[in-house]
Amino acid sequence: MSIKRISVYPDDPSKDIFEISPRYQVFEEQTALALDHLLDHLHFLWAVTSLGVYTTSLAERLIEFPQYGILGREQPPEDRVARVLEDECGTLLKYFVRVCEANRLGPVQPTLEQLAETEELCARLVSEMRERVPLLNADSAQF
Repeated sequence: MSIKRISVYPDDPSKDIFEISPRYQVFEEQTALALDHLLDHLHFLWAVTSLGVYTTSLAERLIEFPQYGILGREQPPEDRVARVLEDECGTLLKYFVRVCEANRLGPVQPTLEQLAETEELCARLVSEMRERVPLLNADSAQF
């Protein structure tokens, strides 16, 4: 990963922004979906813990999901929202590991049938993961 320093105000380094650019290449679609979901949630966790819940687009996105406790104009404690996101990140990480293990634990030269079984297992895991933890889609919110 690379970290790039962006100096918005050259005379004030305390206002620098750091851009982190991860780039992942994976071999299976389900692994890519699971990793994307996890990274998306980590992005929301960072936003809530660093910026607060009530940036307009962030609140608008989180209000769609009851587990965050943002109902209309009510404002739950920000640490509650952060803890829910943190717990969900843990769940997503466990699913991501399970998807990776399912792909790794297969035979070295699998048959077409074995490949199909592995793909089906991974697809089930990703589907189950999405049922348990919603995809928040960080691209839809301005941070």
